Amino acid sequence: MSAKKNLPSLQGRRRLLLKFIYLLVFVFIPFAARADSLEDATRAFARRVVSRFKLQKEAGLGYGWTNSASISLATSERMRNVFEAELRNLGFNVNKDSPRSSGLRVRVADNPSSLVLIAQFGADSSSVPIMMSVPKSPPLDLESPRLPVQLNRQLLWQQTEPILDASELNDSAGKPQVLLVLNKSTLMLYRREKDALALKDTAPLPRTNFLLRDARGEILINDHFFQFHLPGFECDGDAFQKLAFDCEADMGIWQAEFDPMIPFSIYPDRNYFAPSPHYIGPEKTPIAGFFSSAVQLGAGDNEGVLTGADGHVYAFTWDYRTQTVESLDRLPTDLGSEIVSLRPDCVENSLILTTGAGDRTVPDVLRVFALERLTMTPMSLPMEFPGPILSLRKETEFTAIVIISNLTTGNYEVYRVKLGCEN
Repeated sequence: MSAKKNLPSLQGRRRLLLKFIYLLVFVFIPFAARADSLEDATRAFARRVVSRFKLQKEAGLGYGWTNSASISLATSERMRNVFEAELRNLGFNVNKDSPRSSGLRVRVADNPSSLVLIAQFGADSSSVPIMMSVPKSPPLDLESPRLPVQLNRQLLWQQTEPILDASELNDSAGKPQVLLVLNKSTLMLYRREKDALALKDTAPLPRTNFLLRDARGEILINDHFFQFHLPGFECDGDAFQKLAFDCEADMGIWQAEFDPMIPFSIYPDRNYFAPSPHYIGPEKTPIAGFFSSAVQLGAGDNEGVLTGADGHVYAFTWDYRTQTVESLDRLPTDLGSEIVSLRPDCVENSLILTTGAGDRTVPDVLRVFALERLTMTPMSLPMEFPGPILSLRKETEFTAIVIISNLTTGNYEVYRVKLGCEN
């Protein structure tokens, strides 16, 4: 009797063991499959890029790779290695040392449900981009670290006319009392009436003989006094009741965040900074021109990043005691041309807020990095925008003003972006 009673128990244990084995199979195999699917998708994307762009095998193939997604640098590098390996399998000689030689740019972006691989070819960015989506899954990026900084944004203004810059003056309650909007040809004054901003005045900007495809401008307001810069002009004015300002034809000393000892200017026929030709100090910058810069202040030598007019990104150290550039090194990364430095309360040193490396035909991202010894370490998840970022300006120590062109609505939008700390 006891043997018969024990037999069902033994069979039950065998069934339980088999179920446990099946459970292991079904739990762990999908993990590997999902990891493999990311690599398979990257290989398929490489083949699609070669086919759609009709790339030629005769010359060495150089390209730029940018990670603006929420995946870790290790995952991005693994994808890049798979992408390069597939190109070699297809017979291409991949040349890492010439990332812009072929005009091929690859970017990894993401949305809440998927990763997005984006490729564009052509020096003039006129080609239609190729895109491929890869569904996200929990084990997609197991090594991704917790990132301490959080980005938050607030829409301040939108309109159909292109915007160069905007600046707010708030009342004691923190509500915008005055908004100045700098357009390509006009300056506009808005004042709050009840719960909305109402247009109070419009004034034409000084005329210039230089027409820039990518016009730049900045406007700053303090109380009801303001100052704005355009290439070749510097203007000061008053917005107490109506707009009134005087302009000088000048190089326009902008707030270039590089070194206060060297005055940087934007020339009338350019849209990037260059040292003033009248500067006679002990040391000139070795950079001929740059679009923007961000300085991380710390002990001893100070580190910073600038986006050069030559299309490359550089890290530098500047010793304020000797007023000399101690080092200047090209970073092996692609960033957008607009960067600023901000500092949230949760970190000791300032951080670098950057735009993505895409052109004006694709949505853009903002992301926060820390720079240390030529290494850019992500400090935040990317913040996506529905269009390219046209301007990025530091507003306070922890806020920035962002101008975008919304590809969906066609509007130009002004945002305030704030750096906070993850709880």
